[in-house]
Amino acid sequence: MKIQLFLMSADENLCDEGLKYLPEGRRNAVSRRKQPQARAESLFGELIVRREICRRFGKEAAAWDFRIGEYGKPYFAGNESFGFSISHSSGTVLAAVTDGNIGADIEHCDRRSDRLIKKCCTPDEREYLETVPDKNREFMRLWTRKEALSKLDGRGIAMGFGSVSVLSDERIFTAERDGFFLSAAAETVPECEIIVCTGTEILDFWREQ
Repeated sequence: MKIQLFLMSADENLCDEGLKYLPEGRRNAVSRRKQPQARAESLFGELIVRREICRRFGKEAAAWDFRIGEYGKPYFAGNESFGFSISHSSGTVLAAVTDGNIGADIEHCDRRSDRLIKKCCTPDEREYLETVPDKNREFMRLWTRKEALSKLDGRGIAMGFGSVSVLSDERIFTAERDGFFLSAAAETVPECEIIVCTGTEILDFWREQ
């Protein structure tokens, strides 16, 4: 399964223009986010995904609506087989797209996590973390893997993070890039391509539509 992972820094200064390219309902939803960084993250995550839909299915796909499936997982009404997952951390956006189901997550490598290790790790994961030089940092790598797997069907943390080991799950791809861990989970072993893009590049696509 080929998965494209688009990675970008969300520029708050480009939000006013970017909002014009969302359907009205989604524009209003994103605009209601009070924090400028959260608004930019949400906006550009969606613009990336909608750009990829247009590339695959034509310009009319830009107007497709979101629908909510089982466990609250979103999909596009125009083509349910198109899979996507959006995550963000500290102003950086990860948007994963593929032809099939997908879950993705991104987290800053240096986030403190002591209180979560006991609650969210299986016994073998806790044992493993005691063998690494930086337990908190390595936990964040495992956390993105757990999050990605949980988003595969939309269950989120209700999956029971403390009961699912991700140490060697071949359905999960994980990489480190520019101070962030990013993971993507699929129903089969994923083949992932990381593509770094910019807000200007994303808006250039929409300006030409």
